[in-house]
Amino acid sequence: MSWFRYGTAAFPVAGFRNLTVCVAPDADLGDVEREIGKGEFDRLVISAGDMPNLDFLEQCLPGGPARLLVTGGLASLAGIDKLVNLVELQDDVTSAKPVPQFGTLIRLEKCQLSWDKAYDAKSANHGLFSLPKLRELILRSWSRPDCLAFSTLGSLQALDLRQGPVASLDGLQGCPSLTRLSLFSLAKLKDFSALAGHPGLQSISMTKCPRFDDVAILGGIPGLREVRLEKMPEKVDNLAWLGKLHKLESLLVSNVQEVDWALLFSLPALKSVALGTHEGYAVSDDAILALAQAAGRKVSNFVRIGSKKVPAFTMDLE
Repeated sequence: MSWFRYGTAAFPVAGFRNLTVCVAPDADLGDVEREIGKGEFDRLVISAGDMPNLDFLEQCLPGGPARLLVTGGLASLAGIDKLVNLVELQDDVTSAKPVPQFGTLIRLEKCQLSWDKAYDAKSANHGLFSLPKLRELILRSWSRPDCLAFSTLGSLQALDLRQGPVASLDGLQGCPSLTRLSLFSLAKLKDFSALAGHPGLQSISMTKCPRFDDVAILGGIPGLREVRLEKMPEKVDNLAWLGKLHKLESLLVSNVQEVDWALLFSLPALKSVALGTHEGYAVSDDAILALAQAAGRKVSNFVRIGSKKVPAFTMDLE
C-alpha cells in the first residue's frame, strides 16, 4: 500500500504501512497532526522538517505510535516519555540534549540510538537500562569501555554495537537471555572473556574488529548456530575451534591458514559456508567435493570466488 499525505510520502517497508512526516516550512502542522491522529499506519517516520521535539505527537495521538523511526527533522527527543505505547524506536540522528527520558517506555522492545556523552552525565536519568521488555538494542558510538550497563537488561536478546571505544565485553555474562551479538568497527575491543561459555548466545557477527585474535573462545560457546567474522585482519590459524559447535548452521570466516574440510563437513547442522583462505592455497574444487562426499554431505551452489592467489569458497550443505 502506498501513502501520500501533506507533502509526506510513505512506503510499505518490512510489512509496515509507513506514514512519513516531511514537513515543509510553510506547511500547516495542524493538517499533519490530524493525519497522524487518524492512526492509519503501522510506523510513523519523521524524515524532515523543523520540529523542536515530540510534544506534538502526544497531542494528536495520545500515548503516541507503536513504532517510530526518526531520520531527520527533529531537534530533540524531549517529550518521548509521553509516548507510552512505543514498542519500537529507531533514531540515530537526533540530538541527546536535553537528555530524553526513556523510563516510562515500559512497552519498548526494540531501540536504536546514536549514543551521546550527554547520556553518561551523572545527572542524566535517561532510564534506558531499566526497561523491562527491551529485547533488541542497537547503539552507535557507545562511549564506555565495557558493557556493564547492559547487565541490568534481563530481557535483552540482541545487542548491536557500532563504533566507539569499547575495549571489553565485560557485563554481557550478566545477560542470560542474549542470543545475538553484532560488533562493528570496534578498534579497541580486546577483551572477549565475557563470552566464554555463554549459555544462550546463538549468533555472533564481528566486522572490522582488528584486535580480535582468540577464535578459540568461540569454540567454547556450545549454542552457537551462526558465526560471521568479516574484514578481520588477524589470521585464523585453523578451524579446530569449530569441533564442539555441533549446532552451527552458518559460517563465514576469512583469512584461514589451515582449512580442515573434513572437520567442516562433520558438523551435523552446518548448512551454509563462506570461507576465505590465504595466498597460495592450492586445494582443488574436486578434492573439496570428494571430502564432502566421503562425509556423506551433499553440496549445492558451490562457488570458488576471490582471486587465483587468494581463493574463497561458498557452498550450501545438505
